[in-house]
Amino acid sequence: MGSLASASDQRAAPVRMPPHLVDAHRIPPLGHDEAAALATTELDRFLDLLRTLEVDDWRTPTVCSLWDVRQVVAHVTGAAASYARWPEMARQWSPRRQRRYRWTGLSLLDALNQIQVDDRAAASPAALMAELQEVG
Repeated sequence: MGSLASASDQRAAPVRMPPHLVDAHRIPPLGHDEAAALATTELDRFLDLLRTLEVDDWRTPTVCSLWDVRQVVAHVTGAAASYARWPEMARQWSPRRQRRYRWTGLSLLDALNQIQVDDRAAASPAALMAELQEVG
């Protein structure tokens, strides 16, 4: 009659990470100042990239199949505006504002995203970049 292995014998061996990967649990959390500096750098680089786009580039389809580049930037700008201004966040999250989007079957998140895009439907690329620079 064979013996059952104890629970300690059945533990999985530690997972060995490939040398080019880092276990995320070993990365220390960012402090506020470091996170703010990184966010500023990210915004500056994103705006620098947007400034290189030609007129036709703004109409290029994206992997977000319903949106072109201009609409993705409108979404990013709208999201930044909601994080920067409480009244804007409250307006976007308002059930009254979301009603027509939710009735079409959009999830809460998709409704928020589409509100951000639709709110900026008439905005030029220059206007989107100016707003993003202001609220970002």
